Amino acid sequence: MLISAELTYLEGALLPNFAIETDGRTVTALRPLKAGEKAERHLKVLAPGLTDLQVNGGGGVLLNTSPTPEGLRAIRAAHLSVGTAAILPTLITDAAEVMEQAADAVISTKGEAGLLGIHIEGPHIAPARKGTHDPAHIRPLDARTLAVLRRLRDADIPVLLTLAPRSTTPPRCAKRLRWGSCCPPVTAWPPPPRRARGSRTASACSPIFTMPCRKWNRVPPALSRRRSCRIALSA
Repeated sequence: MLISAELTYLEGALLPNFAIETDGRTVTALRPLKAGEKAERHLKVLAPGLTDLQVNGGGGVLLNTSPTPEGLRAIRAAHLSVGTAAILPTLITDAAEVMEQAADAVISTKGEAGLLGIHIEGPHIAPARKGTHDPAHIRPLDARTLAVLRRLRDADIPVLLTLAPRSTTPPRCAKRLRWGSCCPPVTAWPPPPRRARGSRTASACSPIFTMPCRKWNRVPPALSRRRSCRIALSA
């Protein structure tokens, strides 16, 4: 099948009048459209599938309410239909049992196309900036979460962990998470200023994902100018 596009994203630029040849499963060729050549399908924009590292749900399904292989596949299918080829299913603050069920589901679907791993966004966040997270389940980093993280990493599942600096002592956090190659990005405001250096250590202990999370967008403007873990992360 030949598919053409008005604009094709290639090597950082949008190029006009390109086409791909495909056997229905893979792209077999990418080339300029020849003069007078008619494609079987014509698109506005042709680009690689997007990757989304924070996906709470899709297609009417939330990971928190459907922490199952079927739930993961339904979420993936919904995002694939609109151009997102790979996702990191995201579990927000919930009971420990729900986290364990989600971990089971992610392990059982390991290797399936489009499912990259899991983003555990809570419950170890700052109550003062909880947003939509249920305060009844917000808690410090505990042995039960660490057991889930160890099980995921033993199964070679990439893990992104959202972790507020106040939910654990940063050096202790780094020591306990380093073995698992989990990313504990320092994300939830307010951070304890005197522990900024230690928090930077905690945030740097993963080769898989290391990043400040979008939750920094929720920091009040005046407070965001304080010397903080965010500054340490960008240093």
